[in-house]
Amino acid sequence: MYAMLSASTQGYDHIRRNAPCEDAGAVTADDTRRIFAVSDGHGDPNCPRAAFGARVACDAALSELSGFCDALRENDWEARLLEPGKDRDRLVRQLVVSVMAKWIRTVNADLEESPLTEAERAACDRYLERYDRGERLEHIYGATLIAGLMTDRYLLLLQQGDGRCVVFHADGSADEPVPWDDRCFANVTTSLCSPDAVESFRYAVVDLEADPVVACMLASDGVEDSFPSMELMIAYCRELLAYAAEHGVEALNAHLNETLPDFSRTGSGDDVTLCGVIDPERAAEFNEVYERQNAVVRQQGVVADLEARMDSMRGMGKLDALKARYEDARQRAEQARDDLTAAQGALDAYSDDLMKLEEAEAREPETVLAITRVIKSFIPDFRREALQRRVEDMTRARDEAQTRLEDARQALEVREAEYDAYRQKWEDLESRLNEAREALEALKGEETDAS
Repeated sequence: MYAMLSASTQGYDHIRRNAPCEDAGAVTADDTRRIFAVSDGHGDPNCPRAAFGARVACDAALSELSGFCDALRENDWEARLLEPGKDRDRLVRQLVVSVMAKWIRTVNADLEESPLTEAERAACDRYLERYDRGERLEHIYGATLIAGLMTDRYLLLLQQGDGRCVVFHADGSADEPVPWDDRCFANVTTSLCSPDAVESFRYAVVDLEADPVVACMLASDGVEDSFPSMELMIAYCRELLAYAAEHGVEALNAHLNETLPDFSRTGSGDDVTLCGVIDPERAAEFNEVYERQNAVVRQQGVVADLEARMDSMRGMGKLDALKARYEDARQRAEQARDDLTAAQGALDAYSDDLMKLEEAEAREPETVLAITRVIKSFIPDFRREALQRRVEDMTRARDEAQTRLEDARQALEVREAEYDAYRQKWEDLESRLNEAREALEALKGEETDAS
């Protein structure tokens, strides 16, 4: 048995800025139909009555969808709605036109009865001149709309603007049957106040006899924006289904109204609204399926996070830079070592020559001294003194080379430590990523085996 999901909260950022809640949600049900709608007023000072516009949008959707349901039954047109084609397109367009007409009539009547206040006019920094000329007055009430009508035979979904509509099917799958409008991105959205609002409506029809539905959830963009991906948002919705299966939908509504304020605070900060239908008994049949699916999604999140961190490290180029600095330091240390070896070799050679000369002088002192006196009278730079100077020069060169080598080795130690530490961090992250990918494949395998 289906029950109505309905919960909403003022966004944390709205509370902080003393701004009103501009979301609206509404549900109604009887023995033959269940109707639900979510509208998100534009958080724009040029739309000072967006909160009212959102409430009117939900009321118009519930009223017109109910009348549409009656008309289909009275005229035996349900089969036309279930069959894709021009007839269905025309029926839905008539419905959209009636919703839009009621919304426009209501907001225009409100503006005629209560013109913009001075405070509202002061906030309209871009469109006030247009408003004063009577142009684009619906923009004052700008809002989006998602709405659903469920009977025993079909589920009809309408959408104008952003927000999400997620359907959970009786095979355990979930999707968004309403086509997405690529013009809705970041803080930009199409709207009920757009000139092409009727043409911009999208819709979907689910044949419930061919494709039974466990639940359908409509969510304002404050829900979607609280998650880094749609997969994680759908995983959150699965958790709500599990809660409903265990405690009932009324308990879920109470739980959401209690927890959504903190959800907004830690998430998007925006107003948050959820409405829809849930069959808790059917949802209970898929508890294990949903748990496995959510385990996959969570693990995908782990993998994506690790991949993003590795991409960030790779993009920074720090590992390559540290490696280059380490290689440069290593080459400098090797060159310093080679320089020291060469200096020591030259010093040893000159020292050996000097030692041999001194040994020769010691063996034949008189002869050598006589020769030395003769040579020095012709050559001022006698070999003995030259060798001594070279030995002294080579000693200084060796000492300097030794100092350079010590400095180069110290620099190499620093560069090597930096490179090794960062490389270890990279390798640890790479190892964690490989393990996470293996765990993800294992979870996918379990999911495949279970199905």
